Amino acid sequence: MSKYSMYSTWRANFRPHLNSARKRWDDLVLRVVAGEGCKLTLEFDGSHFTGDPESPIALHCVSHFVRDGIEFSPSETQLVELVRDPHDFSSVTWSISTRQAQHGQFDIYFSMPFNLGMPESPRNPGMIFNDFFIQSLTTPDSTIFFGEPTSAHIKIVDRESGLAMGQVKIEWEFAGKQLAKTQTLDDGTSSIQFIPTEIGEQLFEGEQRPLCSNYRYRNDVSGVCNFSE
Repeated sequence: MSKYSMYSTWRANFRPHLNSARKRWDDLVLRVVAGEGCKLTLEFDGSHFTGDPESPIALHCVSHFVRDGIEFSPSETQLVELVRDPHDFSSVTWSISTRQAQHGQFDIYFSMPFNLGMPESPRNPGMIFNDFFIQSLTTPDSTIFFGEPTSAHIKIVDRESGLAMGQVKIEWEFAGKQLAKTQTLDDGTSSIQFIPTEIGEQLFEGEQRPLCSNYRYRNDVSGVCNFSE
């Protein structure tokens, strides 16, 4: 029997969401910054699961490194009852915290141990990153004008693997003034729009959290945008 056939019950009945964003089972990858966390949800609409004594579900973690510091709520292997939501799609959610975890890889999967006809779910990979850096900080505008909207784009990658890093908090600063904070997407990128309010050569900065590493670039407002590290 193919792996896809074995997992078809999970694919047909459960829809994974990562931090509220729906994911296909094949695309579900947990990339978590050390010290941060995420929420993993399984949405379901099969009423035959609710109230069934064989339906409690458990999350499992298979670590490829020392796992001290990863916390699950509900806890790993704890059986969670599937409860029907009468007003919306039913779901069950796990909060995953990496407060003390170190860089490394792991797999997660789900099981229904009381349901003997239900195989384990597909195994989905996860990675914890604690050494990443700003790969690029760019602007689409070759010239920046005072008082006119412009934008900047940043990309964060893992230093060791080169993989794009999502869910990284970015703090932006231009001409010594704090701009709005943003967070990188799954592809490691984040963007901001702002209006220059100072004339002359100004310092533009994007800073990644929680590692407090930053790049600084100088911009000549009303002239050529001169980006240099």
